[in-house]
Amino acid sequence: MISEIKKKFKDCILNKCGYDENINKKIILAVSGGADSLSMLLLFTELIEKQRIVCAHFNHKIRKHDAERDAEFVKNTAELLGVEYISEEKNVPEIAKQNSMGLEEAARICRYEFLQKIASKYGENSLIAVAHNKGDRIETIIHNVSRGTSIDGLKGIEYRKGNIIRPLLDISRAEIESVCDYFNIKPMFDVTNNDNSYKRNKIRNVVIPFLHETFGEEIDDHILKLSDSAKADSSYLQKVTLQAYDECCGEEIVPFKRICIDFKKYFKLDSAIQNRLIRFVLGKVTDFNNYVVFPEYTGIYSDMILRVRSFASNQETGKFIEVGSGVICVFSYEKFYFTHKSLLENDNTNKNFKISVEEICAGECINLQNKDNGVEYFDAHKLEELYGKDFFEKITIKKYSTGNVYFYPFGMKGHKTLRKFLIDNKIGTFERNFVRYIAIEDDVLWIPQIRRSNIATIDKNTSRAIIIKYVSV
Repeated sequence: MISEIKKKFKDCILNKCGYDENINKKIILAVSGGADSLSMLLLFTELIEKQRIVCAHFNHKIRKHDAERDAEFVKNTAELLGVEYISEEKNVPEIAKQNSMGLEEAARICRYEFLQKIASKYGENSLIAVAHNKGDRIETIIHNVSRGTSIDGLKGIEYRKGNIIRPLLDISRAEIESVCDYFNIKPMFDVTNNDNSYKRNKIRNVVIPFLHETFGEEIDDHILKLSDSAKADSSYLQKVTLQAYDECCGEEIVPFKRICIDFKKYFKLDSAIQNRLIRFVLGKVTDFNNYVVFPEYTGIYSDMILRVRSFASNQETGKFIEVGSGVICVFSYEKFYFTHKSLLENDNTNKNFKISVEEICAGECINLQNKDNGVEYFDAHKLEELYGKDFFEKITIKKYSTGNVYFYPFGMKGHKTLRKFLIDNKIGTFERNFVRYIAIEDDVLWIPQIRRSNIATIDKNTSRAIIIKYVSV
């Protein structure tokens, strides 16, 4: 039996996980000490050179003494097998509490940060192997169905995503236990696996045994066939969704970082692609620390997508809803967009951006066609005539207010109040609260990403110029 398991394991790694045995790369194995990860470690030591293997253990500080015991066991096993061992520990319960997260979510985030940190140490070719097995595939599909999944949730767990591989997905629980028996190593047991207050445990310990009893164990293969069919359909739909994203969406950083969807183009899409596009966009939203809010779409549910579609169809400019996990959706004129509350909270402090001002030769700003939207040029002599020789010191970032601030837009005759200009340019009520502009004294020089003023424009007579850069920090 062990030879068949080894063959199945090797086939999965080479043909489904994309591992190239001819490339000298490190594989970081996430080893908890349980039967799944222990059997993965043992099988890898049989398949590849031990110097390519890193045994990585993360102590979540959830189970106190048992956690210390598991860490010691994994370390001793790695030494016995002659492979490199790396460990880290964090107080996950405290991290979860501080960040208002569920314990499982916080544990997953911390664990993968640890694994990716090791992978980056060994270079871009390194892989991370985690020990999800055939049973986990089935549990995940049932779990996703219980939450009202789309077709993507029926795919279950993927063999590879990025640099993360799952080489045990074709190996059953019985086969995993036989591997440990063959090598005569007894794995650690996590007592929390028997706690059916956790939904996944209840699926494993109650739901799946009931399905086996009612429909026979062949139900597992039927569920996995459904998974394979869903993967094929999902792959095609994803291509269509990516095309829709290119046609309907855009990413902006001013007045704050957001992902926008063109309303009219969006509602011309098929409803199936509308749902997938919202899900895809939600999966790209990041918070102030640039963390993806819904990594690998985790935490995005069908009711959230339906709420967004319903909200967008109402077309109420300036209105917004909170989608979940701090992500908000705002409707503004002909688009609706997604951002994270932490970006808005920090934007109010003016710490998101800074300006830099330097004098340059006039010749450096002749070709203005290719200039970046975060850069603008002004005639230094004209500014000096208007505001004095110390005009450099008077250039500041100001926050939009509803007062009578006048703006002389470049390319237009006369002036408008800043509020009227922003309304005419379809900058909605919500966004206006976060607009910043560059000013000297009471005069608006430039609204980055939107429009500059006609003050101190560059022309053929310009001999001295300044460049103002509005950059994120």
